[in-house]
Amino acid sequence: MTPNSQQPGPAAPAKPIFAFWIEQPPGVPFRGEGLMVVVANLVRSMARRGDTRVILGCAIWTRDDLVAFLHQYGVSDSDYEVVTGSSRIPVVVRLVEFKKRLRSKRKKARPPLLRRFSDFVTRTLRSPTVAGAFVSSRILLFLLALPVLIGFAIVGGVLLGARAVMGLFKSLKPKSDREHPRPDRWVPKADKKQPPDPSFTATTKRRFKAARVKLKQNVRAVKTQVRVWYEQLLRVEFLRVAKRGARLGVDVWYITTPGAKVGMTDLQTRTMLAVADFVPFDFEYGFEKNFPVGWARDVLGFLQQGAARASATISYSASVRDRHAIERLGVPRDRAYVVPHAPPFLPAELVADERRARALIREYLSSELATEHSWTASVAPGYVDQLDLGKLDYVFVSSQIRPHKNTLNMVLAMERLIRRKYVSCKCVLSGEIGWGSGLADQVLIRELQYDVLSLPRIPTRHHAAFFRCARLAVVPTLFEGAFPFPFSESMSVGTPVIMSRIPMVEEVIPEDLGRLMLFDPFRVEDIADKIEWGLNNRDELYALQKPIFDKLAKRTWDHVASEYINVAYNVRTEGTVG
Repeated sequence: MTPNSQQPGPAAPAKPIFAFWIEQPPGVPFRGEGLMVVVANLVRSMARRGDTRVILGCAIWTRDDLVAFLHQYGVSDSDYEVVTGSSRIPVVVRLVEFKKRLRSKRKKARPPLLRRFSDFVTRTLRSPTVAGAFVSSRILLFLLALPVLIGFAIVGGVLLGARAVMGLFKSLKPKSDREHPRPDRWVPKADKKQPPDPSFTATTKRRFKAARVKLKQNVRAVKTQVRVWYEQLLRVEFLRVAKRGARLGVDVWYITTPGAKVGMTDLQTRTMLAVADFVPFDFEYGFEKNFPVGWARDVLGFLQQGAARASATISYSASVRDRHAIERLGVPRDRAYVVPHAPPFLPAELVADERRARALIREYLSSELATEHSWTASVAPGYVDQLDLGKLDYVFVSSQIRPHKNTLNMVLAMERLIRRKYVSCKCVLSGEIGWGSGLADQVLIRELQYDVLSLPRIPTRHHAAFFRCARLAVVPTLFEGAFPFPFSESMSVGTPVIMSRIPMVEEVIPEDLGRLMLFDPFRVEDIADKIEWGLNNRDELYALQKPIFDKLAKRTWDHVASEYINVAYNVRTEGTVG
């Protein structure tokens, strides 16, 4: 050893690992809902600390959507590591997804040809170049544009004539085969005049009916078995995630979602389980009606297994910890932690200028998300992309469409405001109204499709713009696991909020202020009255809510991240594998 050589110093201690388990089946759209918003903020704060190694465990088919979602919250790729089970999406998953895409294309309803042509003409005439040519005082420019108008007239006349001919043929066609039955071709001519044997007919009908029922049962059994095999294949992907995580030193996984079947039943390491809330405990009928039969029962079974195996559970409020984690899931009190989340903030600097916010809304309304993939665009073609919503009065409901979100009563309250109180105001829902749902039917029956707008999949910066330009934000929910996010999101861009009177809200809002801004979510009249008062007293309401918002803002996601890391430390040093 030379005199100038130095002894190698002690190795730097390895950073503690905080690992998120994100389990999502293929084909399910990755949405930035409440739980994933919490994950994004935790990852950003833990990365900012610099003393924790952040690992995200997910399936390969979720990785790209997860990374894109984290980018929206300012989380860079260097702030975390992603662990997947495979390097490429399995062929079986690709085939299944390809089949689903084909089926969705076949089911996708398209407007009639005449309506599509009309929309095309409308968009063309809205073009400044074409419209300017028709109103130009120069005869040459007008003559150059005249063939366009003549072409539209010819094509429109042909389409109208074709439609009239088709309508004539439909009117001449028999209404049903029952009124004009066709003769049975398999019956000999000599027997056609003879009436059929009633006993033979009844017996044949019973046999065909029994055979049809048996066939349906067999098909259902085959589909169930195939689904079980498919889930077993998907299970392999998540088991590989766990194995690769163990190689990286992960000894505690934080399971973020209640549907993580593999994470709650098959992980052979310590786990922390998020028990933010399990809504079917309180609204089982609504979820069984809108989800596959037995869905709530199956998820509850996984949750009970996961809670029994978990070294700790984390809830956002004491109420959910006591009612759901301890009473319903049987978690010991010393293993049930409460870590309230910090208020989320939207990128207020992007929408500080109201003109910029309006431009962002117009940008979203002219995108494919709004003009092609929203329910409103399908029932009112050409309406969304022509709407300058930023200049209109509207209330914003930032929520998914779920049984406990109370969206139907919100629709009924808007009908009362518009039809009985003569308030000129629209309602924008960030949730997606599905075709065939009861909510869609109620909106159409009441002819509110131009007043209640469903605009889903709003990106984060456009989301901030919708809050910024709204007259009010409304939270009509019947239940939440913690104080609702929309209050802080809306107040951070200067828009006041009207909310439901539920326990989670009453823990934060004082009674004197609650009399002004809280409504009974079961009474449509009360919802409408509070919204009307808020519209008429917007500045006063914001001034009253500002101290509450400032108090909530003192708790940051850095505080929340520290508490999560402390829980993981306790589990790592004291917890046992369930």
